[in-house]
Amino acid sequence: MANKHIGSVMIREIIRMKTNGFSNSRISTSLGKSRTTVIKYLTAFQESGFSYTEFLELSDNDLFDLFDPQDPPPLSHRDTIHLELFDFFPYV
Repeated sequence: MANKHIGSVMIREIIRMKTNGFSNSRISTSLGKSRTTVIKYLTAFQESGFSYTEFLELSDNDLFDLFDPQDPPPLSHRDTIHLELFDFFPYV
């Protein structure tokens, strides 16, 4: 399920497990989330520049702003091609 949001507790658990040395695969298996989801949240955390202590102090609203920005991401090359093909073949 693309772009399905997870709760703040799950986000905090992903980051906690990673800072405690768990691999992405282990986090994924333990929490029942895809590796892609785990990597998405770990990447956002790393790019945020927050320390783990600062991260724990974020409110739920700040956490969601950090991990799920309101602006949609730009279309990938594949998505652009898909939209162009849909213009030619709208009923397929």
